[in-house]
Amino acid sequence: MLKIGFAEGVITPPGRVSLSGQYEIRVSEKPAEDILAVGMAVSTGRDNLFWAACDLCFIEEGLLDDVVALLKDVLPVSRENLILSATHIHTGPYLSDTVSGLNGNHMIPEDTTSADDCRRAVAEGIAHALRNAYAGRRACVVETAVARVRTGVSRRIHYTNEKTVMYGHVTRPDFVRSESRDGGPVELCYVRERDSGKLYGVIADVPCPAQVVENKYYISPDYFGVVRREVRAALGEDVKVLGLIGAAGDLSPHVLLGHYPGEPNDRDEDGREALGKRVAKAIVEHAAHTLTRYDGEDYAQSFRRVRLPFWNSTKEDRDAAEAWLSELRAQYGEDLNYEKMVREGFRDTFRFSKALADVERYRETQEYFDIEIFAVRIGKMAFITNPFELYSEYADRIRAAMRGVQLFDVQLACGYPGYLATVRGVRGEGYSATIFSGQTPPAGGEILVRESIEMLRELF
Repeated sequence: MLKIGFAEGVITPPGRVSLSGQYEIRVSEKPAEDILAVGMAVSTGRDNLFWAACDLCFIEEGLLDDVVALLKDVLPVSRENLILSATHIHTGPYLSDTVSGLNGNHMIPEDTTSADDCRRAVAEGIAHALRNAYAGRRACVVETAVARVRTGVSRRIHYTNEKTVMYGHVTRPDFVRSESRDGGPVELCYVRERDSGKLYGVIADVPCPAQVVENKYYISPDYFGVVRREVRAALGEDVKVLGLIGAAGDLSPHVLLGHYPGEPNDRDEDGREALGKRVAKAIVEHAAHTLTRYDGEDYAQSFRRVRLPFWNSTKEDRDAAEAWLSELRAQYGEDLNYEKMVREGFRDTFRFSKALADVERYRETQEYFDIEIFAVRIGKMAFITNPFELYSEYADRIRAAMRGVQLFDVQLACGYPGYLATVRGVRGEGYSATIFSGQTPPAGGEILVRESIEMLRELF
């Protein structure tokens, strides 16, 4: 019998909090709205699965161990049945002491809540949600739907020189196209009590990172806060929304092509409201028009550690980078202080970041690293996770291989090795598609696709 429970936990750290997601320091004096972990516990009598969808920028490795340590004596939880995923807000806390690769600044000022205290608050909130989700399990059935609405849009713009720019201007005379397709559809799963039919929880997999208000100076759950509020108002105060982000490394909520006068500002609160209400409307409208129903039959789950190649620079890239950095040292000084360089007119931030990475990565002796991925099956529905900001092409390829299966692909789960760009993306260069943006090159994406398909096919 399939039993599922849902619960929420507040993960807002106390005090003044330095906000993760940008290269400059931003401090929140107080939250505009609490950030949450929405927990789900699934049991079948044979398997247990624990999943917390968190209002965070990404999931750090240590957070998983912290949550297991808090729960291992009270729940049947381990690294092999615990999924933590992030909605990719840029208005949440740092969970480790971080130095900006650009300016050399520690991103957590001394007069703000420490990284340890932030991580403790987040881990405790996640543990609270999962304990209550497990205690609240009930016999359930699940129903699926798909909302064919646009959410994320392509954020990489391609030009006639064959180069691509993240958030590039489409008004340039050399504009050619957006590099990728826009995001959609939204995959939906409704969890109902078996006996009463009462809606208990909704799983929404949205291919759009929650970064509408990414530059603000306050804590916010971004558009998923609106989604939760609107769904509760329409479907019941007890209904929980497990918000997941589908592959969206090359997508964002910021419209670059076709933004019209009078439309909501997709970088401010009115845009957050608009996107959140659009997703919530899709959830509400499809609740009464689901496609399939599963009564717990054909449930299976699997966990796998996958080895990927580490992205190291070539000797040619290293030599070119060192030559250019030498020119910069002659102009700006040996220490290459980024803030000083900017004050003196330096603007080539992207090339500077790549050059530093090319030099550093050539010295690396690491050849491989491991990631953790999960696959879960319920009937003809499946979930597959990855830890990256994953280019949407990879998810499309996995989905195409699983014909007849409704696939919830979930990025930013159980770790964060940065972006995973495609061959086309790397050829066009630009932020998110070069060595300083991720730990593995497109060859790692080929392995991820192959392993993901293999895991899913084994479940079916």
